Amino acid sequence: MYDLLSLATGLSIALMICFNGMLAEYIGSFPATVVVHIMGIFLTIPLCLKGRKAITNTSSKLSVWAYSGGIIGVLTIVFNNLAFGNISVTSMIALNLLGQEATSISIDTLGLFGMKKHPFKKETLVGVIFSLVGIYTMLDTTAADSLLATLFCFCSGITVVLSRTANARLAQNIGDYKSSFMNFVTGLPASFIFAILITRQVPKISFHAPVWAYTGGVIGVLIVVLYNIIVPRVSAFRLTLLIFLGQLGAGIAVDIFSKTTSSMASIMGGTLVTMGLVANMYLEKHSLKREALTIDPKNT
Repeated sequence: MYDLLSLATGLSIALMICFNGMLAEYIGSFPATVVVHIMGIFLTIPLCLKGRKAITNTSSKLSVWAYSGGIIGVLTIVFNNLAFGNISVTSMIALNLLGQEATSISIDTLGLFGMKKHPFKKETLVGVIFSLVGIYTMLDTTAADSLLATLFCFCSGITVVLSRTANARLAQNIGDYKSSFMNFVTGLPASFIFAILITRQVPKISFHAPVWAYTGGVIGVLIVVLYNIIVPRVSAFRLTLLIFLGQLGAGIAVDIFSKTTSSMASIMGGTLVTMGLVANMYLEKHSLKREALTIDPKNT
């Protein structure tokens, strides 16, 4: 079930990016980010009130880092904005995936940030190799031409994993809905600050875009809640691949619907990542079966 939720999260992310991009065309990139956070706050308030019985008490031992998910999430937007236009979209996707994989494997192997340990096994290596080949397939010369943009894209992948991990860690202590609310509360001032630092002006907030352009804010709330549910239950590496495939599948579907030609490099890279994930899941299943037989030979 959690694998399906992971794929659904990837699909939702692709749709959110699409709608937020449309909103940005009307009111600008950073103002759109501010508006999305404002919407997120108002949308999560009733969820918090409705789910107040399920929200546990805040742990006094919880580190400040657990509340930084929203701030880190804004960093992802900043990195992508700085890279956009200097590097191809396909390369941006590939480098973002590379950053996510590196961070995910580190969290899984070391059990960082209080997350469950998932020791690196030879079964995981198969998925890593296939995904790395897929990433290499998706890269083009623009990645080498703009090293700074390449670094920004890689860092955006790191912040994606750190943000969802921080939010999930917080959710384990104060509840899924309240954690989602805190994500937008901390992200709102951060989006203002980064906008001023980069554009040298206070973002002018406008609500004159069509109503449908604001749908990304609604989907954003759904994504944070889904993250809070699945992150503690699925290994970070596996989650990264599943979300990537969900995003890629949705992207291809949008291209077909809009009669736009999909990047062949993206399709080939996605195919390789899919093959690696399937092989990884198959080998893990048989590995667990062998371990069960070792413990109880009669269990056939």
